[in-house]
Amino acid sequence: MKAIRTVRYFMMKRLNLIAILILVLLIGIPAILIQGENDEGPIASRQQNISGKKLKISSGGRSVEAVLTENATTRAFITRLPMTLKMKDIDHREKYALLSIKLPVKSPVEKQHVIGDVSYLPDGRISIIYHQDNKPTNLKFIKLASIGATVNALSLESLSEISFELIKNHD
Repeated sequence: MKAIRTVRYFMMKRLNLIAILILVLLIGIPAILIQGENDEGPIASRQQNISGKKLKISSGGRSVEAVLTENATTRAFITRLPMTLKMKDIDHREKYALLSIKLPVKSPVEKQHVIGDVSYLPDGRISIIYHQDNKPTNLKFIKLASIGATVNALSLESLSEISFELIKNHD
């Protein structure tokens, strides 16, 4: 009789454990599937709304603010901040640096640069346009942020090391 009670006791414990596991699976699997549908990944899903956030770009003791563009590539970029990049110059119009890790490129791609654009190219480069020479380009890029006219405050032509950091909202 005692043996039967002991067996029943362990059977009930096992059933409770199985019920808990089933419950966890029923809740966990849909959550994983929903996250899998998000091409931007788990980091980006934690930072869905970057509207109104700004990027601080500094070099040579000077800094400017850029308004971030709402897209998956920008969300991935800001998860890697702060960062300092040694940037090279192209045709006295833009500074660029190759990132060590590529960002997702599922955001709208543009073909026209504007002075003050901070962009990401699908080959892994970050660029800052500081002069418009109206030369045609075959490059496609994803806009991360816009500095605007204040880009000249950095005197980018003579600088090579540039820092990027997210400005925290103090709302």
